[in-house]
Order: sequence, then structure tokens, then C-alpha cells
Amino acid sequence: MSAIPLRCVVDASVGIQLFLVESHSEQAHGLFDGLTADLMEAALTLAAQTGLTAYDACYAALARRLNLPLVTAHEPLAKAISWAIWLGDLEAPKG
Repeated sequence: MSAIPLRCVVDASVGIQLFLVESHSEQAHGLFDGLTADLMEAALTLAAQTGLTAYDACYAALARRLNLPLVTAHEPLAKAISWAIWLGDLEAPKG
């Protein structure tokens, strides 16, 4: 058995086990315990501060938490937060 990692990326096969009872649902819940509540609180605070939807604020809060830029095709989202990059501002590949 492996210990629960402090940082990891999970795919949809893990996330879906939060909603369906499957053989490893308990482990899936263990991965998300505390994380989602903290992230949702940060997202809702950000939404209230910026006027973003809670949906958009979830992506923004996650990017902030991971200290990564958020690349989005949604221009209002990119303008609302400093750590976002609008897809239209990226250089197109040459070739």
C-alpha cells in the first residue's frame, strides 16, 4: 500500500469515485478530504472579490494554489486575475 501523496494529479477515474460507490471509493475520498473544502473556500472568496462565476473561480483558485498560470480562452476570466493568460495572447506556433 502507498501512503496518500501530498501533491498529485488525479484523473477522472478517481474523481468519479467521489460520486459512485466503487471498490476504491474510500481511497478516493481520502485523497480529497480537506482539499476540496479549502479549494472551494478560496474559489468562492475569489469569486466574491472579482465578480467571477464560482465555476471560473475554481480554475483560478487551483492555478493559484499550484502556483501556475491559468491559460483560458475566456477573456473576461483572463482580465480578472493577474495569473491568467488569455489564449489569444499566446504566439501561434510557426511552421
